[in-house]
Amino acid sequence: MNPELPAEFDEMPPSEDSAQTSRIGTVVASQANYHRVRLEPAPGDVGDSEPVVLLCTPRARLKKIGQTVMVGDRVLVVEPDWSGKRGAIAQV
Repeated sequence: MNPELPAEFDEMPPSEDSAQTSRIGTVVASQANYHRVRLEPAPGDVGDSEPVVLLCTPRARLKKIGQTVMVGDRVLVVEPDWSGKRGAIAQV
């Protein structure tokens, strides 16, 4: 139980939307301010499906704190656009 939050928050199940709004992945290619990120399979994904690769840009906050994104980094991709295959890197 988290002492900073009211008890009812600990009893609430995680929303299904929260799992779809951010995913972990690995940067496989970088050029200029764009990075190709191969996402890890979600817990419910079928094992034989092809890995999803999104074209992502880092959030401005990362540049502000001096964080650079390089090939091989594990990153958190937020707000993925599945139809456009794009996303934003929020954390390295």
